[in-house]
Amino acid sequence: MHSFNYFLRPINYNDFKNTILENGIENNDEESEIICGPIKYINFQENNDFIKAHSTNLTDSVFQKDISFEHEKEFRLILKEKMRKIPEIYYKPNISKESIEKVYNSNFNYPGLELELINFDKYNFEIVYHPKAQDWIKKNIIKIVELSELKFKVSTSKLELR
Repeated sequence: MHSFNYFLRPINYNDFKNTILENGIENNDEESEIICGPIKYINFQENNDFIKAHSTNLTDSVFQKDISFEHEKEFRLILKEKMRKIPEIYYKPNISKESIEKVYNSNFNYPGLELELINFDKYNFEIVYHPKAQDWIKKNIIKIVELSELKFKVSTSKLELR
């Protein structure tokens, strides 16, 4: 997130949850589960914390971050796809391999699931620039916000870097 020279400032968890409950979420995949929760910050430099962090539960690991990010007070909304069987690809004569793979990949090998927050403009997000963000980045982000017609507050971080 920080490598892009901006981030969305966290909003209050209860406000976010209430906004979701009021407006809803659109997810066309009935075979998925929505999980929401705060991030647990762990000191990965300490052996005991590092061992505890390596849980066998993949969902737990999605909600863990190094303690150096604790100031973010982050929570995440995850769309978890349930297990599905991916069939073997079958090639047919007189149909190009490329065409078959394109259709196969669009049906079975997609990069992720889509989750839409309904009435996204009702969420109280703020975009905060990294203290060293260049002017062209700031201008591009402002243009994107304007084009999206979202009324997000945009500001520069007050953090001082050494």
